[in-house]
Amino acid sequence: MVKKIVVFLCFFAGATCFISAGLYINRQNAGLEPQKTEETVSKVKSPELLSEIDMTSYVSLPESFSDIDITEDLDNIEVTDDNVQDVMYEQLDKTADRLGSVQSASRDNITLIVDYTVTQKGKVKEVKSNFKMAYSDNSKIYSDDVYTALNNAKKGDTVRVTDTTFNGVEDASVDITISDILNMPYPVTDDYIQNNTEYDSVHDMCSALKNDASGEAKEIAREHTINSLIDTMMEQTTFIQLPESLIQRELEVLQKDDPNATYEQAKHSLYKIFFIASVIKNDGVATKTDLEKRYEKLDKSEKEGLSKYEIERKKYLLFEEDVVTSIYKKVQINSQESSTSSSDAAENDNTEDDNSIE
Repeated sequence: MVKKIVVFLCFFAGATCFISAGLYINRQNAGLEPQKTEETVSKVKSPELLSEIDMTSYVSLPESFSDIDITEDLDNIEVTDDNVQDVMYEQLDKTADRLGSVQSASRDNITLIVDYTVTQKGKVKEVKSNFKMAYSDNSKIYSDDVYTALNNAKKGDTVRVTDTTFNGVEDASVDITISDILNMPYPVTDDYIQNNTEYDSVHDMCSALKNDASGEAKEIAREHTINSLIDTMMEQTTFIQLPESLIQRELEVLQKDDPNATYEQAKHSLYKIFFIASVIKNDGVATKTDLEKRYEKLDKSEKEGLSKYEIERKKYLLFEEDVVTSIYKKVQINSQESSTSSSDAAENDNTEDDNSIE
């Protein structure tokens, strides 16, 4: 009798386990139980369009951009002691002689304008575009191995250096794309100013720019502020490595206008698009409807022949200045709590409906 009871209990327990396992499998197949996946950012391994992924998953915006110390009124920027150097270099860059390659023999008279990305242990630490630096074996920005690697590089070349120190980041890898090579010392010297401009010294040129009545210098200052703000904000942002397939699509787009466009330039351009998309969604800068309406307002010639990918990226880039302005005004609020412009900025809201950017 006891044996029969034991056998019955074992049979009952086994049947229960079998039925439970069957129910669990069925629940998974029915989508009632969560299934683990190794991909934490996107289920699309090789996306061809921006809409195939959640772009914001690749970007971790800082809690606040209040560390950006800018207090000018974006619509009324004057040439002051704070920005006159930037305005001066903008003008000098236009008239400086160009070199075909980086030449170590002329290292004291070479200014490089570059785009670069610094990574450390697979994590993006710094991204900058149109960055100005001297080509020098005494550089405070980069090590000797970078100096050696840059020698003989040409405009459009991308130089990669690993296990180096760049702009304070140690044990790093840096990809540097050269966008221009100027036959001009950096920082610029009084001798260069005297020999290549109408002024006698750096001081004289800066003074003249601050007193410029034509408004040209003022407009240069405003453009420079807008352009540099994107890079400044991206420095405070953490990015996850972007899909290789999208970097290649971006490279194809850039090479339509410039056959010499490089992989590094494409990667930097794509980082910016992802950044813009994230700020648009996070700060409510625009809705899906806003993106569509602004794109539709473009002249037919600007939209003709664009691929689906090009249309998507263009919709985001059309809001680049809106993104800069949005964060710029937040910076003013944080740094000038009692200012009139702060209260005006707080009332800014450009959304047309409640559609969200996904």
